[in-house]
Amino acid sequence: MKLTNRILLIIVLLCGIACEEDVIDTTNPYRPYYSLEEALRDSLAATDLILENIGDTLSPEVGRLRNLRGLFIRRSNIRYLPEEIKYLQSLTILVLSNNRFASAPYQIRQLDRLVSLWIDHNEFTKFPSEVAQSSRLSEINVKSNHITIFPENHLNLRQVEFLNLDSNRISVINVDSLEAPHLRILSLRGNPIPANMKEQLRQRLPGVELRF
Repeated sequence: MKLTNRILLIIVLLCGIACEEDVIDTTNPYRPYYSLEEALRDSLAATDLILENIGDTLSPEVGRLRNLRGLFIRRSNIRYLPEEIKYLQSLTILVLSNNRFASAPYQIRQLDRLVSLWIDHNEFTKFPSEVAQSSRLSEINVKSNHITIFPENHLNLRQVEFLNLDSNRISVINVDSLEAPHLRILSLRGNPIPANMKEQLRQRLPGVELRF
């Protein structure tokens, strides 16, 4: 299954969890796991793990899921990931939405296949420069945090094509400090960006789709 299709399918699944928790589509060959214990019992087959409301810690046992390609941890109180995350070398999608992260998990730089990172609805006050150390990231979602300046220092997003910074508190953009040669979409909706700075962005990023 292509990565883009998997992301879309997971979004649909996540949106439906709240209203259709007990409905299982047995005709769909794709099967995500909704508890760590269940995934560990079927560790070779487990490729996607969706966890919600799991408290403030994730068991280091997650590192045993060596075939995991998607890890989704939402609506919990997690601030840190266990060291064992580094063993998930098949991981391509990491979603940490609605948690309490104030800095990006340092383990992401050790995940060589990671393509998509969602750290929206957390407690970031600065854009996590750690993401620049991840060599394959093409999609980053940092929506609904508390970022005021972007970026604060030189930032090289080598492979990033889509960057979502919606609903932060960004009023200053240092576009000269941003190096993103493959950037196609930069979303900044819901930020107090002055009109003159928006115009500067349009002039300096002519090939990028800017969303205000």
